[in-house]
Amino acid sequence: MPCRPHGLILVTDPGENCIAVVDPESRRLVPTLSAPIPLPARRMPDRLVVHTALDGLDALAAFHRGTPLDSLPGAPDGPDVTGVGPGEWPGIEVARPLGTFELFNQFSGIFPDQGPYSGGTLVTIIGSHFSGATAVFFGPRRAASFSVLDDQTIIAVSPSGTGAVPVKVTTPGGTAPIGCFYYVAWPTLTGLLPIAGPIGGGNIVELTGVNLSTARLVLFGTAIASPTAVSDQHLLVTAPPASGPGTVSLYVISVGGVSNRLLYTYAPVPVVTDVSPSTGSVAGGETIVLTGTGLTFVTGVTIGGVPAASFESYSDTLLAVVTPPGVPGPADITVTTAGGSVTVPGGFTYTASTTTAVTSAPDPSVVGQPVTFTTAVTAVPPTAGTPTGTVTVDFGDGTPSVNVSLTDGTATVSHVYTAPSAAIRTSRPPPGRTPRPSSRRRPPPRWSPPPIPPCPDSPSPSWPRWPPRRRGPVRRPAR
Repeated sequence: MPCRPHGLILVTDPGENCIAVVDPESRRLVPTLSAPIPLPARRMPDRLVVHTALDGLDALAAFHRGTPLDSLPGAPDGPDVTGVGPGEWPGIEVARPLGTFELFNQFSGIFPDQGPYSGGTLVTIIGSHFSGATAVFFGPRRAASFSVLDDQTIIAVSPSGTGAVPVKVTTPGGTAPIGCFYYVAWPTLTGLLPIAGPIGGGNIVELTGVNLSTARLVLFGTAIASPTAVSDQHLLVTAPPASGPGTVSLYVISVGGVSNRLLYTYAPVPVVTDVSPSTGSVAGGETIVLTGTGLTFVTGVTIGGVPAASFESYSDTLLAVVTPPGVPGPADITVTTAGGSVTVPGGFTYTASTTTAVTSAPDPSVVGQPVTFTTAVTAVPPTAGTPTGTVTVDFGDGTPSVNVSLTDGTATVSHVYTAPSAAIRTSRPPPGRTPRPSSRRRPPPRWSPPPIPPCPDSPSPSWPRWPPRRRGPVRRPAR
């Protein structure tokens, strides 16, 4: 009758290939690399998980030479075997290498012990008394196929199924369970962050979804990366490099199968070719437009080292930025995207708000007398510093304008007027406009017709009454 003689602890290398087993009863360490079939094992709390310090070399040879075994980083509940050679493990005796049949008689189980719902997983069943086996069952279903290699080994293909099911072997002597097989659901991706990264890769991408704990590979197009499962809903993976900018399909391959596909973009390094306008108030709050290339996945903008109040990318070539407060003078603009960053030295110049006052002496003055005009330009608080530049003075009498440089915020110029009622105009601030008279006119009085005199025949006392005039010949009475 088939059976599983021992439930042993497996020692695996970083590739999860079994290199030794530990018998919990005899506390003996048995090397297994002489076995013809790799025996991958899961990292479980009740199993010893170690790896060799000599990657790429024969682990068994290193084992016999006394090469120390190091604890695998992150291995749960694994004993610390760093610096401990063969025969030096407390309470564990290292056995001599055994032959293949002797080795298989030391432990039993299902390797691997998990696969997708759809089945098709090639499983190695280790036990004893397998000769003449007539059937292999995964729960209530028969294996899709199986082959008996020897009295201790069966190779079977899992059928479709769900959940955790017992694996049983039927022989002429009866049916016995050998282990359990776990059906793993297909992985599903629901999101990734960030959705873009540099062409050279190296950035961490977080994948979210379900059934991700058994993920083995993440593909970025044709590039392959190995993920770290944070939980069944989260994966962390380092993006591999790409040959150039573009969008690729990203998907996960796990024990349960292949996930759906999401899009990931390899972004180019940004380029800024123009800033408009390139000057603005130190108070900030003004919108400037940056043009260039690679401006789609913008993650940050600073002006003079201060983060922009807000920004928005309208296309790969157009970026709108609201300036933060600054100090007078030129400031560098730095744009950071998923593909990298670019700095425009002195790309924006902050200007201070000022007020201008003009005085004259003497005041009043007469024609032909020299007049000195003083223009004072003052920065509006809280701006620090003294305004610089020039002031243009137009005397208003037809003479040419004069440009005067500011010294400590003031400019002085003299002029002699030759015409009366001359006016002074300065370029800062512009002269105030004289209020125009109201364009609205008083409407004319409403017209009313003159009074109509009463009819002569009316009995109005104001109209003189005359005797009616007779028509025709007038007859005179005879004398």
